[in-house]
Amino acid sequence: MHGDLAARNTVRDPRRTGATAAALAIALTLASGLSVLAPPPPSTSTARPPTTSSPTTR
Repeated sequence: MHGDLAARNTVRDPRRTGATAAALAIALTLASGLSVLAPPPPSTSTARPPTTSSPTTR
């Protein structure tokens, strides 16, 4: 059966399973928060902005 080893491990030591789950939740929260607060990466675009050619009057 799938998950049999995991189920037995959870029954054997539920505190360790809970601590692992809490650590993963904290790490995921920190990584998500930092990705939201991080500045955007620098632009690597080599395209020039469009130039407007207006007729020159003299």
